[in-house]
Amino acid sequence: MKYVYHKGLHKQVQELRKAGGKYQKAAWQIVEILDLIRSEVPNPFQGFKQTNHGESRIKNCIKYDLSGYARLITVKNEKICILIFAGKHEECDRWLDNNRGHRFTYDERSQELRTVYISEDLTDPTQRIAGRSDYSEGILIEKIPSRYYDKMADGCARSVLRKIERYDATVDENELLTTCMELDAGEKQELFFDVLMKLRESKVEEAKNRVHQYLNDHVLVDSLITDQILTDLKSNDEYINLESFDDSTIRMLMSKVNWHDWMLFMHPQQREVVERDYKGTARLLGVSGSGKTCVMVKRAVRLARKYAGEKILILTLNQALASLIRKLINVACEGELPALKEQIEVKSFWELCKELLIRFEPHNIQLYDDYSHKHLEDVESIWKEYYLCENYNDDARVMWDVHKSLLARGIYPEEYLKQEFDWIRSAFDIKDRKSYLSEERQGRSVPLDDRFRRKILEGLQGWEEKMQAIGVIDYLGLLKPLIRYESWLEPMYRSILVDEIQDFGTVELRLVRKLVAKGENDLFLCGDIAQQVHTKQHKIQQASIRIGNYLTIRKNYRNSREILEAAYEVFHDNVPDDEFQYEGFEILNPEYANFSSPKPFLIEADNLDEEFSSAKKYLEENLEPGEKGCIAICGYNFYDIKRIGGENEIRVLDGNINLDDGNLFLSDMEQTKGFEFDRMVIVNCNNEVLPNSSLPREEWYRDIAKLYVAMTRAKKELFISYSFSRSNLFDSCLKYFTLVGWSDHVEPEDLKKISLPTPSKVKEEITQIESLTGEEFLYTRKTIGTSLELQTKLEELIRGNTVRDAQGRPEEWRNMGELIQEIRRGRNKPVLNRKFGPKVYTEISRLFALEKS
Repeated sequence: MKYVYHKGLHKQVQELRKAGGKYQKAAWQIVEILDLIRSEVPNPFQGFKQTNHGESRIKNCIKYDLSGYARLITVKNEKICILIFAGKHEECDRWLDNNRGHRFTYDERSQELRTVYISEDLTDPTQRIAGRSDYSEGILIEKIPSRYYDKMADGCARSVLRKIERYDATVDENELLTTCMELDAGEKQELFFDVLMKLRESKVEEAKNRVHQYLNDHVLVDSLITDQILTDLKSNDEYINLESFDDSTIRMLMSKVNWHDWMLFMHPQQREVVERDYKGTARLLGVSGSGKTCVMVKRAVRLARKYAGEKILILTLNQALASLIRKLINVACEGELPALKEQIEVKSFWELCKELLIRFEPHNIQLYDDYSHKHLEDVESIWKEYYLCENYNDDARVMWDVHKSLLARGIYPEEYLKQEFDWIRSAFDIKDRKSYLSEERQGRSVPLDDRFRRKILEGLQGWEEKMQAIGVIDYLGLLKPLIRYESWLEPMYRSILVDEIQDFGTVELRLVRKLVAKGENDLFLCGDIAQQVHTKQHKIQQASIRIGNYLTIRKNYRNSREILEAAYEVFHDNVPDDEFQYEGFEILNPEYANFSSPKPFLIEADNLDEEFSSAKKYLEENLEPGEKGCIAICGYNFYDIKRIGGENEIRVLDGNINLDDGNLFLSDMEQTKGFEFDRMVIVNCNNEVLPNSSLPREEWYRDIAKLYVAMTRAKKELFISYSFSRSNLFDSCLKYFTLVGWSDHVEPEDLKKISLPTPSKVKEEITQIESLTGEEFLYTRKTIGTSLELQTKLEELIRGNTVRDAQGRPEEWRNMGELIQEIRRGRNKPVLNRKFGPKVYTEISRLFALEKS
């Protein structure tokens, strides 16, 4: 006899345990039955009484009495027994009423069981399937791919199909029944009724399964089933073959589980990836929510068992994610020998580089930190100081012509050049940087000629010297000193598993390759190109890595259909299909999880303070016990987020995070990667902020990828919040969202307003520009898009001194304020026209809205 159970049994057993008393005993009776099945006892139900009367609502149904009038519902024939539901007496009765016509089919292609609902006689209410509408939006038949509906509609009268094609989830069951009965007598009546009833509940998989059963693609499992089918039968995300799991896993699932237990629960496709051995390097591409982190953790544990006493490394870029994975490793190793956990190291790449450098340069231990020990300044503020040539350091001035050229092309140079520095350091070590002069800049869209590239290399050298002088180093800055010791690096680990592989640069990957010997299960690279958020060159082959095994997981297990559909459409509609087609990467089309939620909300507020205050209050009031929520803020860097979290006593996703410490968390969009939350709010999704309008349109895909990452962290509920002007990224996808205001979810009179600081990177926008010289003014965002002619005139004519000719006419102005006043008064327009030229004079007048266009 083959035994299988429905995954819903996990939660049902937990609910019985929570009820206590006799119901808790009933829960352990079910676990006992499962233990007996695993022990291959011939009759695991011996001693459990079957209910007195038969059951007609589901074919071959047998109910067993448990303690406290609880019931265990099974479906059983000669060769297979399926445990499908457990609960109190009234719960079981209600479940049977709602699941009339529940049957099982076998999908020979996937070798899995599927649920299907089939009405026997539409004229008899007790013989047709039932179900309540979830009142979700959208035309019912549009919820399944058109190929399914085409098969259903073949040969049917158009007059009836036209009615069906208008129905949404508000259609009354009786109206649906009447319309289906208008079809020619035969199987089509039941087929349409069953499919449409399931679509009213948003149970898309069951609807599709009904079509497959009608087409005989899936075979009903009602009576005889072959021994070969039983041998081949696999678990899936609905039905679990008891032979797939050991006793401890089953007991864990049937016990009260928390967030990390669920994150570590493996579905069959994940388990297959974990258990296989690979000749050499393997790469796993998985859609968001496919459980890649679970695969990494479970595979690391398996490899530690396989290679006893040898070190296994899990490596990622994100320190917050590294902290999460450490927690999951601790949970996954519970019950194992302590030595097993000690075999597995989890590090961010920052931590790995820092440890290696301290080994080679112990005297520089303080240098390798992301904060200055001298001044407690973060890297972002030091970069700004360097770029603005402050504190008697003019090294960045070498890039002034590049700066002006980028401004004229509508790009904010301060951000773009810092990204360019990151790209260079990810592609070349110090001795090879001259290759940058001729290298095709993968992922960079703004052309830079040889002269500009040479100036950028000089600027990069100055930046690295500045960091060294201050006593601080940024993330990629660790590569420069570490490369000096590349020849010293040798294999330190038996296997290395790399998470978020798409965000590792070529040089980083080259160093990783050095740390593990080539051989079986040496490198396991895991990622999703749609989540690439860093500006780096990424050439795996150039890093001496040869991938021999390509693996994919397309099934999303985390997000509701509505949340994933919205996130995917926002990404797909705004990113060209060929944007990531390199190095074997591809954008995977996700397979949706089979559960629904409300559509994500596009929610409006009057200002950012109201957005943040409302999000915080909403989550505090609506997070249920055991749930986790997160607020991600667009347009703020990580150091800004840390300050906001500290001021408002909200835990921030960073390298020290422990999700057990609370239920509400704060993050930028990037740091959310790898986490999952029941409810997610993303605030400040305004135009100009998202995507960053100061950077080239062709490179907006990185901001879109960050948004996609943050959106797909949400399991049950997602809010996209904005004020003033909603990001145009959502314009083509509005049908996937519900448009509301925060006042619909939070009482305005009860709202305690929280004031957020201005983001560090836009503080210069509110600078009093009247006091700036022309050169200083050219560092502000207001000059993005100004012509080279205007920039040159501002440099030449506004230098900190007021100069007038013998007649008192202006020759130079002390600051921008003097010039603006001069233009506003209009008395010296001929002189201004002469000094600036008519075209430039018109441009500067329009820049300050001093002249109508």
